[in-house]
Amino acid sequence: MNPESPVGRFAEELRELQRQAMASAGSPEGMGALSAERVAADSQWPTSRSAIYAALNGTSLPSVETLCAMVTAWAPRGAAEIGPWLRRRDSVQEEVIAWRATERRPSASPGEGRPFEQGDAVASHQLIIVAEAKSWLREALSAKGMTVSELATESGLGRTTVYQALDPAGAIPSRRTLVKLAGPLGLDHKDLFRLLMIDF
Repeated sequence: MNPESPVGRFAEELRELQRQAMASAGSPEGMGALSAERVAADSQWPTSRSAIYAALNGTSLPSVETLCAMVTAWAPRGAAEIGPWLRRRDSVQEEVIAWRATERRPSASPGEGRPFEQGDAVASHQLIIVAEAKSWLREALSAKGMTVSELATESGLGRTTVYQALDPAGAIPSRRTLVKLAGPLGLDHKDLFRLLMIDF
């Protein structure tokens, strides 16, 4: 876990939520009911022990269902506190996009550890093109003063789809996603198609 990353900081908030619940449990039995294993087994929200551990360790941002299960089990007012925690999760997702866009990763030479091949150059070029397209989308989002949630609403796409399209480490957006994002962002989807060498 990187404690400096948005997901790492969110994981610390979740661990503190669990610590406070454990401290208020009052008995070993009560504390046992708050363990990741019991929360996963007893929750009405579909989740798993591994998903809860991943959220607590900062390995990944918890899904909506996993977060709801954790908050319901550990927050002082239970399910009544789900709303603020989901809004916090939304803000963390947006922080992740910005953080990954500015994070400096050590650059590895293509084909490191083996002879350089032509395919390495092609793969590197494709990565650069995708990064440039995602940068256009993020810059347009910033220029419009919109949030990821607002863009999802305006485009009619799911928030996760929009998040992946903007995230430097996310999947390459599909033609349909690009078309739906272009309008609200004031972009011409054909320009994005040209950049990504997609036929239209």
